[in-house]
Amino acid sequence: MDPRVRRPAIQASIGGLVLLVLFVVMSRPSTDPPQPVTVTDSEVEASTEAPPTEPVAEERAGPEDPDGCFSSGSTRAEVSRVMGAPDSTVYGEWVYGRSGITFGYGTVSDYHNEDLNLRICP
Repeated sequence: MDPRVRRPAIQASIGGLVLLVLFVVMSRPSTDPPQPVTVTDSEVEASTEAPPTEPVAEERAGPEDPDGCFSSGSTRAEVSRVMGAPDSTVYGEWVYGRSGITFGYGTVSDYHNEDLNLRICP
């Protein structure tokens, strides 16, 4: 083999080896022992106390506006206000019985009213 070809190949191999060693050394966890933590009695007492409880707002399953209606372009909030919480959600479609509402970019893009239970604006 020509010495002019061998030399760059050897240099490239050495360079790769150096990079590999640097990677291994830099990725190793620190070997410093963990430092002890001093905890005072007041900190222990404070950590064992129960956190203050805040009132939790209950989710409303029913419609807030049972006489309202929605149409294409209505927001999720508007549909929720008129229809209440969906029975289930399937791939982003809100399902009410056998009927469903599909949203696109946060607004109603399509719906199917198989159960005739959706309150759709005329």
